[in-house]
Amino acid sequence: MRNSRYSLQAAVVCTLVCLTLLSAYAQDTKPSPYVGTWKLNAAKSDFGKMPAAYIPKSETLVIIAGNSDDDRKFTLRGVGGDGKPFQMSFDGAADDKPRPTGNPDGGSFAFLKSGGWEARDKSGNVVETGTSVISDDGKTLTNKAVHKTPNGDVTTTMVYDKVK
Repeated sequence: MRNSRYSLQAAVVCTLVCLTLLSAYAQDTKPSPYVGTWKLNAAKSDFGKMPAAYIPKSETLVIIAGNSDDDRKFTLRGVGGDGKPFQMSFDGAADDKPRPTGNPDGGSFAFLKSGGWEARDKSGNVVETGTSVISDDGKTLTNKAVHKTPNGDVTTTMVYDKVK
């Protein structure tokens, strides 16, 4: 009788400790503000001197939570300035390592340890570098990028509105 009472007390204490730890973990693991579905707002974006053929007519960016704070996952779909649909995706860490995007052009993408990102062509040359920032209200994602083109660098600011 005495052992069963201590066993019950130990089980209750263990359960309370586990619930407390889970509660603390849940409060400490807020989802990234980047997670969600974002639509390009061309009216608020600035494409600089980018040739019209390269300016997207539409883009939808879907960012999902990874398995850790360092894990990044996204899919980008849209229609290019040439009217052709495109899609690319990324699944990996912010570790400076380029990973294939699944795009037919053979390009790759890397999140950098410094917080930025870069895109490479199929030869491995860096063709775009940039940073992303979320507005204070969490409703706007702004990507600032420098694109390397045959005519020199082109700076763009692409603004996305959160839709869900």
